[in-house]
Amino acid sequence: MAFEQAVSFSSTSLRSLITFPQNPNFIPKFKLPSSTTLSSKATTHRSFNLNLKVRCSNSITNGTYPKPTEIQWNKDLCNSVNLIGFVANPVEIKHLPSGKVVAWTRLSVKKNATQMSWIHLTFWDELAHVASQHVQQGQQIHVSGRLVTDTVDSVEGKQHTYYKVVAQQLNFIHRSKKVSNAGNYSAGGSVVELWQAFFANPGEWWDNRKNKVMLTIFVE
Repeated sequence: MAFEQAVSFSSTSLRSLITFPQNPNFIPKFKLPSSTTLSSKATTHRSFNLNLKVRCSNSITNGTYPKPTEIQWNKDLCNSVNLIGFVANPVEIKHLPSGKVVAWTRLSVKKNATQMSWIHLTFWDELAHVASQHVQQGQQIHVSGRLVTDTVDSVEGKQHTYYKVVAQQLNFIHRSKKVSNAGNYSAGGSVVELWQAFFANPGEWWDNRKNKVMLTIFVE
């Protein structure tokens, strides 16, 4: 009886501890050495072989992931983009003979402390009036719209293609009071949070100190 309980316990322990490769068709076989013996008080010797067959789940071993959700085609989603940047030029507005109104400017999107990307923005009709009256150079804004291409003929007769965003939504960005443009922080700001922000995106920070002490260490 003790022998049967020991065999049952060993089989259960092996099933809970064994890990298998990711091949779903792999059928492992485990065989204990024939020299393995169990003894009782009567010094009775018995040997046994243990074979296990296990199949792994295909959904786990193959690394399958859920299929993306299928949505209806929507014109407003075609080439839709969201941008946050600073207004680089004053907004210009023009009334067309057709009665439509168009306004335009450029948005500077900072990649890091030294690199900028310039995106042309176009506003139409009511949004053109809003941008012309409220958007000023240097303000930080959020623009949602569609990415389109324009082709312009140069003086040399060559065609140049550039990208622009036709704005459909315009918002101003609320600036946090914890960190100012000069890199200073208010009394309520956390120094730990500032260091965490620095290490998360070190390329967005730069040294604004004018009077820096240069320290050189010589090691002998």
